[in-house]
Amino acid sequence: MKKAYVILDFEGMACGFGRYEGEYAITHISAAKECSAIAHALAESGYEEIVINTPHVMPYLDLPAGLNIHIIHGEFNRCLICEGLDESFEISLLIGKHAMAGGKERGVNRHTVLPHPLTRHYSSVASVKINDLNVGEIGMFMAFAGSYNVPVIYLSGDDCACDEARELVPGIGTTAVKKSINYFCANSLLPDDAAKASAENLKETIKRKHEIAPFVINGPVTVSVSYHFPERAKDALGFVQRSYMVNENTVACDYASIADFRDNWGTIRGANEPDWLSDIGVDCVTGFFTRIGYEPYDPECRKPFPNLQY
Repeated sequence: MKKAYVILDFEGMACGFGRYEGEYAITHISAAKECSAIAHALAESGYEEIVINTPHVMPYLDLPAGLNIHIIHGEFNRCLICEGLDESFEISLLIGKHAMAGGKERGVNRHTVLPHPLTRHYSSVASVKINDLNVGEIGMFMAFAGSYNVPVIYLSGDDCACDEARELVPGIGTTAVKKSINYFCANSLLPDDAAKASAENLKETIKRKHEIAPFVINGPVTVSVSYHFPERAKDALGFVQRSYMVNENTVACDYASIADFRDNWGTIRGANEPDWLSDIGVDCVTGFFTRIGYEPYDPECRKPFPNLQY
């Protein structure tokens, strides 16, 4: 059975520009349109199972029936961005993606894992590096997929996300459904036009999929995460096993492999309680990307994380 794994995000969707004032309601519609078009393109190209992993809520009932689509959603999982991915998938795709923070600082709604702390309103993560490579969600997912020898052959999103993907994976197919003007503003295709263009480009990319290699990072790796607040770095030092301080804003950890990092990425939420750990199937829920305390982050009102030893 030919299987395709799809990461579906919202910030890179056509006509999706923000998280407030009802803009995500528009993005729900855009996501359903593009996801449906992508699913049809995959089915027409011979894929018999399509797994869609999304951290966002979307109108699932608007997706086409009869194409053997499966949805992975929720928060208490072992790795938010690659849950359910394994060697059985032939290809993987990134749909609706945004560029990273900590790189060229280009792209609408850019951020590394949680929304970009441009105004320190939501996330305190400033940048992430694997060895000396700046990465965001795009680079991390590509590396995790590569650990299973699964190539990421296609990405849709804003133009800066497309540039980022092409720098990491030569030959990857891309569709820029909008052009970034600044962090808050973009020049976008209409959702129907974006969905059509994305599906057509995907079908063309699938024809040359064997030319696109998995993104593989071999050997031991060092992951370093920089925060806008030194208090957040201290939090990370307390709950990321084997981590150490690089400077007052940066914490690093050495991993035996990308797979080791992948398996210690951190759940988006959760507590280190026996029932949680047993049910999720992990030894520890805390990693670099476990959400700590409350957002927006205020170091003056720091909330201790369960079982965190200061």
